Amino acid sequence: MHVPPPLAVDAPSRVRRDAPAATTVLSGYLAAPSELTATGPLPHDDAGPKINAVFWVLSIVSGIFMMARLWAKRMRRKAYWWDDWLLLMSWLVNLVGVCIISYCISLGLGKHSWDISPGNFVPLAKAFNITATMSIVASIWSKTSFALTILRLTNGWLRRLVWFLIVTTNVAMGVSALINWIHCTPIQRLWDYQVEGSCWPNNIMLHYDVFSSAYSGAVDISLVAIAWKLLLSLNMDGVEKIGATVAMSMGVFAGITSFIKTAQMWDHMFSDDFYDSVGVMLWSNAEITVTIMAASIPVLRAFFYDIFSTRGASSISDAPTLTKD
Repeated sequence: MHVPPPLAVDAPSRVRRDAPAATTVLSGYLAAPSELTATGPLPHDDAGPKINAVFWVLSIVSGIFMMARLWAKRMRRKAYWWDDWLLLMSWLVNLVGVCIISYCISLGLGKHSWDISPGNFVPLAKAFNITATMSIVASIWSKTSFALTILRLTNGWLRRLVWFLIVTTNVAMGVSALINWIHCTPIQRLWDYQVEGSCWPNNIMLHYDVFSSAYSGAVDISLVAIAWKLLLSLNMDGVEKIGATVAMSMGVFAGITSFIKTAQMWDHMFSDDFYDSVGVMLWSNAEITVTIMAASIPVLRAFFYDIFSTRGASSISDAPTLTKD
């Protein structure tokens, strides 16, 4: 996610073809617009309450799943590993990002740019850039956590493949986070378009972010496919294998959210209207939280199987030749 640049008198090329035709500008930023435009009255939607509700609900629900995962491992006397700690860090970073999003909403995030107080643009853009970076970091760590869980079950060429997915995902998404901070010179121009300087062409960032997001979704699907291959090789009865397959397949939903986010980027990533970034924000947060839940479900499935099975623990998480608890 990048900061939607506020409409400015010195940057007419950034105005969308369907942007309001009649606006008054104060100090380079949108001020109170004329209510009459070439296409009719300006909309005055406010998605702030919806953003706040969705972000906090998803954060709380994913936190419940993650805490349940840690509790389940504790109850089964299993040591925490890197995948557990990374998942916890991912959730904490995302939680801090949600708090910053709530602050952004108090400044006008979720409204159309012409409804945001001109004095709020700079602090809003700066905070939004910070939370966008935190969103990428949380996404990287959540996906890496799930990949590390799969890694512990692999050997040979599959293990090398998982390592390849881990490294390339971290690099691809890490570059996206870095671009957030280096595409304008000086850095202050990232959040204040009154500062003299220059920025990269929008197409560079758009195409790279679309690639990074699409690759992220492809990695989610690839990890699920690897998990399926592992399950097919295990000596498990039909019911147990179905349960384990469903549990390990939750990563598909993380991939789906990533693809939906990618599709929304084309039309709205660099709109001059903050309101157009709402969809990308919501799906970005959904991708992180769904990944955290997807990474927690296999551990919870193993825990409940141990409790209710009359045959004892013989799940994918406990296969002695494939795991290292």
